[in-house]
Parts: sequence; C-alpha cells; structure tokens
Amino acid sequence: MISGENNNHQKHAKLKRPTTGHFNRNEVAILGTPCGNIKQLCKYLVNSLDSLGKIGFVDADHKAEATEDAQNLSFTDKISFRRFDYKGDFNKFEFKPFFNQCGLVLVNGNHFRASAQIVVIDPKKSLEHKLDRISNPLLVLRMTEDVEIPDYLRSRLEGVPKLLWQQEQEISTFIKGWM
Repeated sequence: MISGENNNHQKHAKLKRPTTGHFNRNEVAILGTPCGNIKQLCKYLVNSLDSLGKIGFVDADHKAEATEDAQNLSFTDKISFRRFDYKGDFNKFEFKPFFNQCGLVLVNGNHFRASAQIVVIDPKKSLEHKLDRISNPLLVLRMTEDVEIPDYLRSRLEGVPKLLWQQEQEISTFIKGWM
C-alpha cells in the first residue's frame, strides 16, 4: 500500500446494536395503579402471551422478610422453582443475563423503570410524581370509561392508543403486535 492513499476498506459491516433496556430488549413497565392490579394483569398476560416464549416479571416485595443470613448470595431449590437471594445492588449488566432467555419482561413500573410503558389511569394512584418514568408510552389503560386523563399527562399521552383495563384480550393482542 502506498503511503497517503485514502483507505476506505472496512473489515466488518457496520451493524447497528440492538436497543436494550434495563432487563431485556423487550421490556414493558406497567404503572399508575396499585401493585396488586399490576400483578393481576401480568399474570393474565403471562398466560395469554405464552406463544412468545418465556416471559419474565420484575416486581418488588412489599412484605420482604429480613434475613439473618451472613452470606451475600444463597441458592435454594424450592423443588418447583429455584431461588437466589443476593445481598447487594444489581447494575443493568448484571440483570440482563437472568432475563436474556425471555422474549418479554413485564415490569412493575411503580418500583422499576423499563424502556417502554403501559400507563394506567387510575383515580387510586396519581402519576404526577412519576412523570420521569414515562419516556416511551405504548398504551394507555383507563380503569373505567368515565376516567379522564389528567391534564398533567394529556400532552405526554397524545396519540398513544387507549384501552380499558377490562379489555385484557385487546391488551394481549396489542403487546403481540408491538413485539
């Protein structure tokens, strides 16, 4: 090669890296309603979306037991499932190996962030202090037909599809289409 030549040769094609979230490439947080409602909807979705493969669920335990164990990591075989207990914080790189096997991860958005969100409009829970968690709303669920979207959310949710909380089959169909 002659010195000074313009070399545009590229050894490998420039591939675009996939966009990943905190837990998985396909993660959806559900926020705006009490945690029991979120868990109920996720249970339905896990059963109705089983054709998508394994589905993960991320939640917080409001009634977590204090552990006396001195170890930082423990494994328990519960016969029908296995459990790791870990004392410490996970960063985004440590979470992903656990959820890589999943085609979808559903996240309790009241406690954790995800790259996409299903926003629930529920008079029982205000989202005014969680606006920073609504970065990529995919779907709006209203608890009842007469529930209006609050003014502080209206512009953020403009153009986002809307369904009723009770329309579980339609919610499932929407997520399949999004995937």
